[in-house]
Amino acid sequence: MTPSSQTLEAMYLMLCQMKPFKFWDLPNTTEIDFVVTDEQDAYGTYVFDDDIHIITISKAKCSHFETILKTLAHELIHCKRYKSRNWDKHDKIFRNYAAQIADEFGWDRLEL
Repeated sequence: MTPSSQTLEAMYLMLCQMKPFKFWDLPNTTEIDFVVTDEQDAYGTYVFDDDIHIITISKAKCSHFETILKTLAHELIHCKRYKSRNWDKHDKIFRNYAAQIADEFGWDRLEL
């Protein structure tokens, strides 16, 4: 599977309908740029810049549905934290959100 910005948006909308994401007050898709790159250094990234959320997924690193979904879920944790100005951290708060997602979806907590 090769991700596109349209598939990332569709996956985002799907996740937003599921626990725990549906309780997170995540931004509307009109406030997000979904970007696909050939980046070799990261599966995905999240940046909040000039009131725009930018979620990037690497097609070089993510070529399976589950990998794309897990990477997107990881970036949504960062997105949830954008108001706190600590959106880039992988701290205890981040790990608690990752545990919620992993427990809900039956994933390994360490994969997020």
